[in-house]
Amino acid sequence: MRAEDTTERHVTVSSCISPPPDYAAWFQPPDHPVEEIRTLVRQLYGMDPDLVPISGERDQNFVVAEDGKHQAILKISKPHETEAYTAFQVALLEHLQQSALGLPVPQIKPTQNGAPYTVWTFQDGQVSTVRLVSYLEGAPAHGSVAAWARQTGILQGRLCQAMADFNHPGSAEFMPWNITAAPLFETGFLAGLGPELNDLLAPHLERLQTVSLPQLLSRKRQVIHNDMHPGNILLSDAGDISGIIDFGDAIKAPLIQDLAVSATSMVEALPEAAEAPLQDLIGGFCETCPLDEDDLSLLHDAMIMRSILSVVLGRVKDERTPPENRPRPATAASEAGLRAILALRLPATRSGPSGGFDHE
Repeated sequence: MRAEDTTERHVTVSSCISPPPDYAAWFQPPDHPVEEIRTLVRQLYGMDPDLVPISGERDQNFVVAEDGKHQAILKISKPHETEAYTAFQVALLEHLQQSALGLPVPQIKPTQNGAPYTVWTFQDGQVSTVRLVSYLEGAPAHGSVAAWARQTGILQGRLCQAMADFNHPGSAEFMPWNITAAPLFETGFLAGLGPELNDLLAPHLERLQTVSLPQLLSRKRQVIHNDMHPGNILLSDAGDISGIIDFGDAIKAPLIQDLAVSATSMVEALPEAAEAPLQDLIGGFCETCPLDEDDLSLLHDAMIMRSILSVVLGRVKDERTPPENRPRPATAASEAGLRAILALRLPATRSGPSGGFDHE
């Protein structure tokens, strides 16, 4: 076992994003033995921790605890993920640590020799990047989505403002949850929706592909979190938002895409009662990160695109579960969310920070 390199390397990457041939390969996190990882943590960080596994879509993750107290989150990237993308995520958190005072986001915990991450060769020959981030106390906001909609939008807008001037070559890497890089309108991809959802989507396809997507690609682009959902928003015991976590899907993309992600998650959580919380979310976002009417006119279609991606990739991930457990709750929520989003009628433009919703 050895560390290949403990210094940060900024890797030049192509700005031409091409999706991988096999999405399923992106959802196979490493599975290294815990004792090997404990030795790694001792060597790199000088800690003798308890390691508690936590689920990860692409990374192998652990809560690192000492003396019964949670200290950090250890993240081991899947071998397919490039070092450039890890370097980007690390640099982003370092940027936020310096420039986003008061935002409750994780901080990078460097190795004993000061490196922000390490490229590590495991005993099975796999090479992954390893990094440690601070542990944020709090419980996911799953049961409080509506109550915290406006505050979520406010914090999300502040976060986008803090990232607006951040650039890094790794932000152009392919990331499977980027709606403007996914092959959303290819026949093979849409087949993943199944006949019923394809029929519901059919009246929207031409507009989405020939009008909305080109317009979306022409809008303001910056680094965004790209994964603002209730599981990544932490609430303290007092009921305050105590953390925004998981920057593993961050990417440079149209700014309105970030709001589309959180709005889509809102509908997935509340498919029958999303209108008022959506108004609160959008209003809070625009309060701290104003959007013009051209951006907001694209929000509904960007939500549809995100929802297509959620359903198809959810079904890809379902293939890792026993047939009797399919669809997973997250996939079922995505399917209900797509139906609800297709039924929403958002105004074409807005003159204020929030607006009304009509429903078919």
